[in-house]
Amino acid sequence: MQSFSDALRLAIGRAPKYPDAPLTPRRALAFVASLVLLEVGMDRLMAGRGAEFSLYGVNSLFAWLAVSLAVIALFSRHHENGADARRLVLLWFGATLLGYAGLAAAIGYESLSSSKTGMAAAFGLAVLAPIFGSRRIFTLAGSRWPTVKAVGFALSLAVAQLSLPHWPLFQGENFNRANANLWEATAAALRPKPSEAETAGQAKDRHDALQRISAIEAAQPWLLDGELENLRPRTPGKPNLFVVGVAGWSSQRVFLKETEASLDILRKRLGAEGRTVALVNNRATAMQHPIANLHNLTHVLRGVAAKMNLEEDVLLLTMTSHGSEEGFALRFGPLVERALAPEALREILDGVGIKNRIVIVSACHSGVFVPALSGPRTMVITAARSDRTSFGCADDRDWTAFGEAFFAHGLNETRNLAQAFDKAKARVAELETSLKIDASEPQISVGEELRRRFPALVGPAMEGANPTGKAKRACLPASLLDVCAPGAVAQRG
Repeated sequence: MQSFSDALRLAIGRAPKYPDAPLTPRRALAFVASLVLLEVGMDRLMAGRGAEFSLYGVNSLFAWLAVSLAVIALFSRHHENGADARRLVLLWFGATLLGYAGLAAAIGYESLSSSKTGMAAAFGLAVLAPIFGSRRIFTLAGSRWPTVKAVGFALSLAVAQLSLPHWPLFQGENFNRANANLWEATAAALRPKPSEAETAGQAKDRHDALQRISAIEAAQPWLLDGELENLRPRTPGKPNLFVVGVAGWSSQRVFLKETEASLDILRKRLGAEGRTVALVNNRATAMQHPIANLHNLTHVLRGVAAKMNLEEDVLLLTMTSHGSEEGFALRFGPLVERALAPEALREILDGVGIKNRIVIVSACHSGVFVPALSGPRTMVITAARSDRTSFGCADDRDWTAFGEAFFAHGLNETRNLAQAFDKAKARVAELETSLKIDASEPQISVGEELRRRFPALVGPAMEGANPTGKAKRACLPASLLDVCAPGAVAQRG
């Protein structure tokens, strides 16, 4: 407490009460810790509402401490007993405390905090206190020009601290980086201001963007209705395949191109002609296809389900985008920004009543969909394990690496999805080895009932127990969606 008392006495220009008290390491550490707490508290107070912690501010805090101590060492180096150093440290702490007290008072009164005069007065306390306090210190030390030296000390301390690229520990909702430090303020002042024409052009661009967003939103109902109305009615008497394609990420055309190309392959190779729907997040197709968001996906799947025989027909949902362990990324500027979680997709499919499901997800971490979607009548194929990334989504490509391996190569060699997956997985592994990148490890899960009912499409039924002891009949489907009778063994042709 003696040291704290002396710190405040020096800050108001009075002589210390205990001038010969030593500055022990313990006391020095206590002052530094107190200064850190002061800085943290004031940063949080000044940030106001919506404050968020900034790790970069920690660097700024310790740089401030180091520079201030360096100035103190410079002005006390000629005194061997260290008394000046101790007193200047006390003064530094007292001046900081006094300045922050004034600043807190200014912020506490709305009228004062909104006044530049009030804020300047608060900061002035932190500038004037070192002058009066250090003059007292240098006078006690017998300096020849204590006033000159005091002004030099205060200015050196101020210049050193102002020259730092200060950054606050907390940033509030009204944070403006131009006010963060001298360098940012200088850069903002020197930055050329936009001309009237540029300002008008920017305003027009914002207006046009809002108009486009409004037009896209207004177009969704009739785009959705158009996609569903264009679906060909199911062919009675046999299972039908319905396909929904989703391109989730708007800023890269590779996902749009992959969705369009994969739907074309599915129409030609698996007989889905006239029964495909596309949901696409891309500005180029915003008035041609519905955008991919949770509402539209649910609406489309419900509409497709209404045209299906839910017991006999099969839905194939293929999705391509970026991904994370939270799910599949849906993003289209300000219109859509969320992750489609595996559990949410499961709820949608359950809610619309679709039973025979094939879900193909080409995205990083897409393996998170396997445990949530797997079931007796579901096939899940993903481009990567849940804790791995996939690759090949550069915007100059027509396919992602897995999409190309599965659709463009696998399904062009076989119409069986399990076989196409095996070929794609081998191809992707070869690419990863040649590129020396971590293995993505594509995943597959095939429900046993779906495998038994549609062996030509998803793979033959697994060999299992035969409790009746009767011979099993062979099933050679005439088409991909022909159904094997119960008890039959599917054979690959």
